[in-house]
Amino acid sequence: MSIAKLVNLRAILITTILMISLGAQATELGNGLLGVARYGGSTLPSKPELVSAIANSDGIEVTFNQSSEDGGFPISGYQYSVDGITWYDIPSGLNTFTIPLSIAIPGSSFPIQLRAISQAGSSSSATSNPVIMPPTPATAIPTLNNFMLLLLFGLLLLLVRRRIHP
Repeated sequence: MSIAKLVNLRAILITTILMISLGAQATELGNGLLGVARYGGSTLPSKPELVSAIANSDGIEVTFNQSSEDGGFPISGYQYSVDGITWYDIPSGLNTFTIPLSIAIPGSSFPIQLRAISQAGSSSSATSNPVIMPPTPATAIPTLNNFMLLLLFGLLLLLVRRRIHP
């Protein structure tokens, strides 16, 4: 590493330590990057308002209102989770979206969580009451009607007769 890069890295480190000591907050931005919020400002956006989460045959239709406060950094997007571990991006510009059946498994029950994302990090989660996904309807098992039974019986008799009387 060159001397110029080391000097620049040292200046960034000293500035970060100074800002934190003056009341700013450090936040991990992902991929090992560290961000420092503006001095005196809130660091994280407010949580979005979850309006509704309704199960239907396509998945769960979720409607929400965007965060009222960005925390000093522009909100870059919103995410949802059904388990609090795996987070999925919500397409930008949408306030209503559908969680697909591949994620919202039929026959299961879980709360939906939403959060806002900015350079400073993610907001706290807005959480719904548990949404119950209806089970998929059972597929109909074909039944043999009388005609099919007679046809099968006739074929069976024909095969047996051929074996007895070639």
